[in-house]
Amino acid sequence: MILSLIMIIGQQIAGSSCEQKNIGVRTVVNKLNTINNKFRVFQMELLAGEPDFIVQHWETNCKFTFDFTKVYWNSRLHTEHARLVDKFTPEDVIADVFAGVGPFAVPAAKKGCGVLANDLNPSSHEYLQVNISGNNVRVASLCFECVTIDFFISVFGFQVGSLVRASCQDGREFIRSVITRALDEPLPPAAPPLSKSKETKAKKLAKLKGQRSRSSSPERIGPQRNRVTQFVMNLPDSAIQFIDAFRGVLSPTHTGGRDLSGIYDDSHLPMVHCYCFTRELELDKAEVDIRQVSTQ
Repeated sequence: MILSLIMIIGQQIAGSSCEQKNIGVRTVVNKLNTINNKFRVFQMELLAGEPDFIVQHWETNCKFTFDFTKVYWNSRLHTEHARLVDKFTPEDVIADVFAGVGPFAVPAAKKGCGVLANDLNPSSHEYLQVNISGNNVRVASLCFECVTIDFFISVFGFQVGSLVRASCQDGREFIRSVITRALDEPLPPAAPPLSKSKETKAKKLAKLKGQRSRSSSPERIGPQRNRVTQFVMNLPDSAIQFIDAFRGVLSPTHTGGRDLSGIYDDSHLPMVHCYCFTRELELDKAEVDIRQVSTQ
């Protein structure tokens, strides 16, 4: 009992000290247990400050809003988020199987990628939608500030829309359905990068209150995108157990009888980025360990 009391007092002192010494910190919490549920969240206790767990966090030039008690977030992963997004091209279509609140999906869309983002946690899905809206990842917002929406539609023949589409499904169901979803509801075309002169002009025009110019038409861009090029499976504890869901996803059985050989072939198959854990440091041993886990 005495030890428990000392620990409680020590936690309170540590929490109060952390709040006082860090400008901008309003809430200090302590993690009570490990992640042991399907939504990857953990219980926490308030040590100091306000019982307000809504977070606004900036990463890779994107603002993320979420309730820390209801979703998974790890700021230490920001370098990995940036590393993988840097590998994507603006033409890519990303299927993010365990998207969370969007640490891969939103920056990828900022880059111009089309993203189909999914998470089983309803709270993650809710805040993913908040972050899609808050970061304004729409095809017309990224490169065509100087063009009216009506003009954009008249030139390209499709509605301006979000580059990220959110869903709330089991990961296995998402993998099995996303290929067909991209076929039936293609994502907006990849927008060409603006030259420095056009970017400068667009920024100047955007500053004019309520004024938009029709004098600068954007460059012609390609067709809408219906081919998934990348899968992201960022759930290290169990993502590898979902690999079997890829079997047959390109077969006519899963695509309503459609032959996809003209869209997907040996040189145009999706790259799957599957995260997992291993204690092995040597590459050969790590591969053996991961293979053993995948067959369990």
